[in-house]
Amino acid sequence: MIRARRMAVFLAGTAVILSCMRGAPWRSAPSADALPEESRVYDARYAHAADSAMQQLRDARARLGAPALSAAISVEGQLVWAGVVGWADVAARRAATVETEFRIGSTSKAVTATALARLVEARRIALDTPIVRYLPTLPNAAWGALTARLLASHTAGIPDYAKNRDLIGLWRS
Repeated sequence: MIRARRMAVFLAGTAVILSCMRGAPWRSAPSADALPEESRVYDARYAHAADSAMQQLRDARARLGAPALSAAISVEGQLVWAGVVGWADVAARRAATVETEFRIGSTSKAVTATALARLVEARRIALDTPIVRYLPTLPNAAWGALTARLLASHTAGIPDYAKNRDLIGLWRS
């Protein structure tokens, strides 16, 4: 249970950090206005943490002056809670919901690199081992020799979507 709580706190913190990235300018929500918010508990075992998580979102949003912040927590691949505070569109006063999609830009690269580093540290993946060892059924058999190092450094040779002539791999991926 403690491990699940630590993971939930880590994921909530990561989600808040991702939502807070200042990659693009935003229009701050007026601080005096009551902000819309939504909290959804998908697993009752984690209901006790929802109020605390929402307060953390409120505090972080206010501290940053961001129009909205959202977070979601999953445990062992299952969504257990999601919450949001603020406006999806400040000018139109359209509330953000747990379904609102936010642009995260290149932030996912740092999260992916951190996850990869943790897997390497735990000896669950080796950077120079072909990925077919971890994913035996790839959309394209030619990708089997690629390694995590090549993929992480963008040197694997996989073309971007617009120039991809590997139609089977493109369709399956």
